[in-house]
Amino acid sequence: MIRDYGYSMDELTSMTIGEIRPSEDVARVMENVRDLRSKQVYLGQWRHTKKDGTIIEVEVTSEEEALDALKTGADIIMLDNMSPDEIRRIVDTVGGQVKLEASGNITLKNVHQVAMTGVDMISIGALTHSYKSLDISLEIEPQTLKLI
Repeated sequence: MIRDYGYSMDELTSMTIGEIRPSEDVARVMENVRDLRSKQVYLGQWRHTKKDGTIIEVEVTSEEEALDALKTGADIIMLDNMSPDEIRRIVDTVGGQVKLEASGNITLKNVHQVAMTGVDMISIGALTHSYKSLDISLEIEPQTLKLI
């Protein structure tokens, strides 16, 4: 992953949160950092800049935006909250020129349909924010515990 950025480990780990971002995103990033105290945090997509200046990952919500993003030289275009038909049209248009990731409103019920569009990657938020938890405890009584 680090080699994809073009920086050495030392260079990358010495950078600030603003230095890894496209210059036009820095003010929004810093505002978000300040908002961490109030818990009003933007949880959307953030972009990084590679050493050669290439911006990594662009989130789009329409076919028009995907075509614009393709012109920027992004490594990945995230197709956010699109129907399988919309995703398929974009895959047919730009597939193979850039990695395409489907994200947003993808569940375990529709992931197969999304996968059949030909998209390169799929993010399923339901795996982390829609889980059902189970509270399990383990009690050990000292008088029955034997060390081997």
